[in-house]
Amino acid sequence: DGGCTGESFTISVPVNPEPVGADATTAGVCSDSPFSFDAQGYITNGVAATFDWSVTYDGNTTAGSGALAGTFNNITGGTLNAVFTVTPTSAGLCVGSDFVITVPILSEPVGADEVIAAICSDDALAYDLQDNVDNSGNSLPSTFSWIAADNADVTGESLVAVNSAAITDVLVNLSGTQQTVQYTVTPTGVNGCAGSTFTV
Repeated sequence: DGGCTGESFTISVPVNPEPVGADATTAGVCSDSPFSFDAQGYITNGVAATFDWSVTYDGNTTAGSGALAGTFNNITGGTLNAVFTVTPTSAGLCVGSDFVITVPILSEPVGADEVIAAICSDDALAYDLQDNVDNSGNSLPSTFSWIAADNADVTGESLVAVNSAAITDVLVNLSGTQQTVQYTVTPTGVNGCAGSTFTV
């Protein structure tokens, strides 16, 4: 009935690998500090890839491609997370499953400009800088560097930077009129993140 069987033959189907990424959490990054890193380091099977990503931070989501990058502000006093959802694609255009890279964003300390009550000449200041951050800012434990602006009618102000938690200058005013000395303070959180300067 004509049912003739031919020789068998084979068909080979090359199967290109897809890149496989691993979820990870990076080291913390300070508030307002730009960062950029290659997600290839999180590919576990050695397949070279390009990357598309979206990042969600503090309720907002943006998209990008290439290196995972951003600059995020955090003045909450705690840590917030920038969460990158990453899609890898191999050179052979094989798309791997999404994976997640979390970048903790460390808070910077926040202080507030303040005009304090007048003191008498020859009295020592005793201004606690952590109290400023605690009462007017975000309560992040901090260290401080401070320096006075020169007032020619006042002596005793520190004209080079001082690293201490309180302003303790003994100010002398012999001018006959009230004078003002302004201090500029730079706070640095115990997490190593510097905040914006404030004045006293």
